[in-house]
Order: sequence, then C-alpha cells, then structure tokens
Amino acid sequence: YHRLQLAFDALERGYKRLLFWTLEHRAVTIGVAAAAFVLALFFGSMLKSEFFPPADEGIIFAKIESAPGTAIDATVEYLEFDEAWFLRQPELGGLFSAVAITGPRGPGRPNEGMMFGTLLPLEERERSVHELIAAARTELGDVPGRQIRVFNPAEMMRGGGGREGELELELRGNLPLRELDRISDEVISALSKRGGFVDMSKSLKLGLPELRVIPDREKAAALGVDARAISMAVRMMIGGMDVGVFKEAGLRYDIRMRLEEEDRDDPAAIGRLYVRANDGRPVELRNLMRIETGAAPSAITRSNRQRSVAIGANLEGLTLGEAIEEAFRVADQVLPEGVTLGLAGSAEAMQESVKQFRLALVLGLLVIYMVLAAQF
Repeated sequence: YHRLQLAFDALERGYKRLLFWTLEHRAVTIGVAAAAFVLALFFGSMLKSEFFPPADEGIIFAKIESAPGTAIDATVEYLEFDEAWFLRQPELGGLFSAVAITGPRGPGRPNEGMMFGTLLPLEERERSVHELIAAARTELGDVPGRQIRVFNPAEMMRGGGGREGELELELRGNLPLRELDRISDEVISALSKRGGFVDMSKSLKLGLPELRVIPDREKAAALGVDARAISMAVRMMIGGMDVGVFKEAGLRYDIRMRLEEEDRDDPAAIGRLYVRANDGRPVELRNLMRIETGAAPSAITRSNRQRSVAIGANLEGLTLGEAIEEAFRVADQVLPEGVTLGLAGSAEAMQESVKQFRLALVLGLLVIYMVLAAQF
C-alpha cells in the first residue's frame, strides 16, 4: 500500500507540472490540440466503413430463381443439379432444399427454390464459408435458364440484412413499369462493371405469362348477364372455390369445385363455360367475352407512395461503406429526373447507426463542457 501511495503521489506531481506548463504555454497547447484533431479527421477519413465484420459461423444459404412462368418440375431439375454440386463438397455437413416455399413475401412461387446448408466445424474443414461461397458462384453461376445467389446468412442476420442480399437499394419513381425495369437494368449493369458486386438481382420481374378474360359488357347487358356472374364462373371453374364442407368421424373436409386439370390447361375451355342470365337462360361464355394472352409483372411494390424496385447484391472484396458510395456515384450518372435511390436492409441500418453515433458524440462533448463549466 505504501508503494502504491508513493506511485500516486509521483503521478500527481507530474500532472501538476504538466498542467502548469500547459497554462504557461497556451498557444502551443491549442496548436497541438488542433493538429491532433486535424490528423484524427484525416486518418479517420481513410478508414473503410463496415457495419459488421465478416464471420464464419458454418452456415450457407442459396436461392435459385428461374424465368417467370417456369413450371415447378423444371425448377426442381435446376435445384437437383445445384444440390449435387453442394453434396460433393467435403466441407458440407447437411443440406436442406425446397421449391416454392412460403416466406415473408407470401406464398411460394413455382420458379423459386432455396437451399440451406450447414458446414463441418472450422477445425475439420480446409475452406472457410467465404471460400465455399466464392466457389459456388464460380461453378453454378453460368447455368443458363436460372439465376443463383449464394449468401452467408450469419452476416445478413447480424447486420439487419434484408431478403435481396448484403446490400439492398431501392429505386423509387412514379414511372411506367417498363421504364423502371429498364432503369434498374442500367443500374445493375453499371454496378457489375465496377467490380465487387455479385449475385445481383431486382424485385421487378416482367414477363410473367397471364391469360386475360375481357368481357363484352354491351353483349352481356343485351343478354341479361352481369359482369359478376362472368367473373364468378371463371373464378370457380379455373381458380377453384370452396362450396361446402364434408364431415366424417369428427373431421371436416372442404369441398372445392374446379375443372379437371386437362380442362384448366386449355384456354378455350373458358369459352365453353355457361352462366345464367337474369331470366334463367344458360349463356355460353364465348358469346360474352374474348381471351387474350400477355405478360405482366410478378409483383408491383411501392415505397413512400411511389413505385419502387428493390436491387440486391452480395459483396466480394468491398466493404458495405464502399458499396454504398459506389451505388450513389452510379445513381448520379444513370438515374433520370424523377427517380431516386434509397437504402434498405443492412445499408439503411448502417446509415441510421452512423447518424445516431454522430449525434451521441456531439451530445457527449456538450455534456463534458457543461460539467467543466459548472465545476470551474
């Protein structure tokens, strides 16, 4: 204890000498403090920014997506091909895969599939999860007819990432869908050329095949058939509708009315359906409507009362901060008037965290000076 007291006394004497010297040389003190502050800002500006550092927790996630309208059997074939490659990797411990799985966006789609894999413990494998992801992108990324994106879910979950990747962007603007689709393609192309952006995707998918039933309202009115009866007939026979409940042994079974599959696959079958007019006469639908084929977007999303397109990407050799800066540089060059670029997912969370940190730093300095002013 005596030696500790002597050390504290020596520290106190040294502090007094330094304090007196500082008060006697105020100009030098202010100059050193200003220089240190400028140097801190200079070196701080050279640091790269990242929300969370890369981590290897031994899990891997892949999402495949074929062209809109692809049958589920074709998607299963793509998934089986990708499964075979993953199962050949010695680092893999287990694998789960599924097609058309329901998720945050609603019911699953037949052209989408996913795989979730667990790896062996780190000491039992030669490659890290990042090396395995890079190999999967190289080997599976050039398969025609479908797109595959490989993620490290540990980083996305810790960083508040969204559905589309480590970096999520949003294009917003009240423009026609085809124009938004063209602009989003230009942004994706520009980012891909800069390097570091992989597994790029967008939420807007045009080209989903659809069959349009267009009623002839004048003919329907002349024959005494209202539009509701036409829509109900098409909905019941093609889409299906619950019309009753069957009970047996304490169990309830829904009774669903619908045409047989071979009839639903033939567009001409819609014209052979009948509806009843107001006077009870049956009227064939071919006399009341026409059928057109076309393409439509798989989904239309909005953000802040504007149409939006989500663009997602994984990063390879880029930090999240660098990727955000590159994205805004591209936006300045590519986006026309009326279209804006916003952040989502982990990029948005990082931006909010930086703002809050700056506010906390300013408030902390303010409190320090208030305490010093109150004491002295």
